[in-house]
Amino acid sequence: MIRTLISTSLILLLAISTSAQSIGTPDKPINCEDFQALLDFAIIDSEKLEGTYLIIITRLGTGETDKRLHRLRHYYVEDYIQKRKVQYVFAAGERVKGFGRFEVYVGGRLNMSIPIKKGARRLCHGSTGA
Repeated sequence: MIRTLISTSLILLLAISTSAQSIGTPDKPINCEDFQALLDFAIIDSEKLEGTYLIIITRLGTGETDKRLHRLRHYYVEDYIQKRKVQYVFAAGERVKGFGRFEVYVGGRLNMSIPIKKGARRLCHGSTGA
Protein backbone atom coordinates (compact mmCIF):
# COMPACT_ATOMS: atom_id res chain seq x y z
CA MET A 1 0.00 0.00 0.00
CA ILE A 2 2.73 2.46 0.95
CA ARG A 3 4.75 1.54 -2.16
CA THR A 4 1.66 2.20 -4.29
CA LEU A 5 1.09 5.58 -2.66
CA ILE A 6 4.71 6.56 -3.18
CA SER A 7 4.65 5.37 -6.78
CA THR A 8 1.39 7.20 -7.53
CA SER A 9 2.67 10.32 -5.77
CA LEU A 10 5.80 10.32 -7.90
CA ILE A 11 3.71 10.02 -11.05
CA LEU A 12 1.51 12.91 -9.89
CA LEU A 13 4.53 15.12 -9.27
CA LEU A 14 6.02 14.21 -12.62
CA ALA A 15 2.73 14.87 -14.38
CA ILE A 16 2.30 18.27 -12.76
CA SER A 17 5.77 19.34 -13.87
CA THR A 18 5.45 17.95 -17.42
CA SER A 19 1.79 18.42 -18.31
CA ALA A 20 1.08 17.99 -22.04
CA GLN A 21 4.46 16.35 -22.51
CA SER A 22 5.49 12.71 -22.58
CA ILE A 23 4.95 11.62 -18.98
CA GLY A 24 4.87 7.86 -19.24
CA THR A 25 8.02 6.25 -20.53
CA PRO A 26 8.92 3.39 -18.19
CA ASP A 27 11.40 0.77 -19.41
CA LYS A 28 9.46 -2.27 -18.17
CA PRO A 29 5.76 -3.22 -17.77
CA ILE A 30 3.99 -1.33 -14.98
CA ASN A 31 1.24 -2.08 -12.48
CA CYS A 32 -2.38 -1.23 -13.26
CA GLU A 33 -2.65 1.67 -10.81
CA ASP A 34 0.26 3.47 -12.44
CA PHE A 35 -1.06 2.63 -15.91
CA GLN A 36 -4.48 4.05 -15.08
CA ALA A 37 -2.93 7.21 -13.61
CA LEU A 38 -0.86 7.77 -16.76
CA LEU A 39 -3.90 7.16 -18.96
CA ASP A 40 -5.91 9.63 -16.87
CA PHE A 41 -3.23 12.28 -17.35
CA ALA A 42 -3.29 11.71 -21.11
CA ILE A 43 -7.08 12.04 -21.11
CA ILE A 44 -6.89 15.26 -19.07
CA ASP A 45 -4.30 16.68 -21.46
CA SER A 46 -6.52 15.83 -24.45
CA GLU A 47 -9.53 17.51 -22.82
CA LYS A 48 -7.50 20.72 -22.54
CA LEU A 49 -7.00 20.78 -26.32
CA GLU A 50 -10.31 21.40 -28.03
CA GLY A 51 -10.98 19.20 -31.05
CA THR A 52 -8.07 16.84 -30.44
CA TYR A 53 -8.10 13.06 -30.43
CA LEU A 54 -6.25 10.54 -28.32
CA ILE A 55 -4.34 8.47 -30.83
CA ILE A 56 -3.72 5.06 -29.30
CA ILE A 57 -1.23 2.75 -30.97
CA THR A 58 -0.33 -0.77 -29.93
CA ARG A 59 2.87 -2.34 -31.18
CA LEU A 60 3.77 -6.00 -30.99
CA GLY A 61 7.16 -6.79 -29.51
CA THR A 62 9.86 -9.36 -30.16
CA GLY A 63 8.43 -12.87 -30.44
CA GLU A 64 4.78 -11.79 -30.52
CA THR A 65 3.07 -13.25 -33.57
CA ASP A 66 -0.64 -13.18 -32.67
CA LYS A 67 -2.02 -10.09 -34.39
CA ARG A 68 -5.20 -10.44 -32.28
CA LEU A 69 -3.17 -8.98 -29.42
CA HIS A 70 -3.65 -5.51 -30.94
CA ARG A 71 -7.42 -5.72 -30.62
CA LEU A 72 -7.34 -7.40 -27.21
CA ARG A 73 -5.11 -4.64 -25.91
CA HIS A 74 -7.43 -2.00 -27.35
CA TYR A 75 -10.43 -3.63 -25.69
CA TYR A 76 -8.62 -3.40 -22.38
CA VAL A 77 -8.86 0.41 -22.37
CA GLU A 78 -11.73 1.14 -24.75
CA ASP A 79 -14.54 0.91 -22.20
CA TYR A 80 -12.63 3.14 -19.79
CA ILE A 81 -11.97 5.76 -22.45
CA GLN A 82 -15.57 5.70 -23.70
CA LYS A 83 -16.82 6.48 -20.18
CA ARG A 84 -14.71 9.64 -20.23
CA LYS A 85 -16.31 10.71 -23.52
CA VAL A 86 -12.97 11.43 -25.14
CA GLN A 87 -12.45 11.38 -28.89
CA TYR A 88 -10.00 8.63 -29.75
CA VAL A 89 -8.62 6.49 -32.54
CA PHE A 90 -6.99 3.07 -32.20
CA ALA A 91 -4.27 1.83 -34.56
CA ALA A 92 -1.87 -1.08 -34.85
CA GLY A 93 1.68 0.14 -35.35
CA GLU A 94 4.82 -1.53 -36.61
CA ARG A 95 6.55 -4.18 -34.54
CA VAL A 96 9.23 -3.03 -32.08
CA LYS A 97 12.24 -4.77 -30.58
CA GLY A 98 11.88 -5.94 -26.99
CA PHE A 99 8.60 -5.44 -25.17
CA GLY A 100 5.44 -4.60 -27.11
CA ARG A 101 4.27 -1.02 -26.55
CA PHE A 102 1.09 0.89 -25.82
CA GLU A 103 1.46 4.48 -27.01
CA VAL A 104 -0.86 7.44 -26.58
CA TYR A 105 -0.47 10.64 -28.56
CA VAL A 106 -2.17 13.88 -27.52
CA GLY A 107 -2.20 16.86 -29.86
CA GLY A 108 0.15 15.00 -32.20
CA ARG A 109 2.78 14.43 -29.48
CA LEU A 110 3.73 11.23 -27.73
CA ASN A 111 2.24 11.44 -24.24
CA MET A 112 2.90 7.94 -22.93
CA SER A 113 4.67 4.82 -24.11
CA ILE A 114 4.17 1.78 -21.90
CA PRO A 115 5.98 -1.56 -22.36
CA ILE A 116 3.72 -4.63 -22.44
CA LYS A 117 4.75 -8.05 -21.15
CA LYS A 118 5.26 -10.55 -23.99
CA GLY A 119 1.99 -12.17 -25.05
CA ALA A 120 -0.08 -10.23 -22.49
CA ARG A 121 -3.62 -9.27 -23.38
CA ARG A 122 -3.67 -6.71 -20.59
CA LEU A 123 -1.53 -3.60 -20.60
CA CYS A 124 -0.47 -3.79 -16.97
CA HIS A 125 -0.14 -6.27 -14.12
CA GLY A 126 -2.27 -6.31 -10.98
CA SER A 127 -5.70 -4.74 -10.64
CA THR A 128 -7.23 -1.30 -10.18
CA GLY A 129 -10.59 -2.73 -9.21
CA ALA A 130 -12.14 -0.96 -12.20
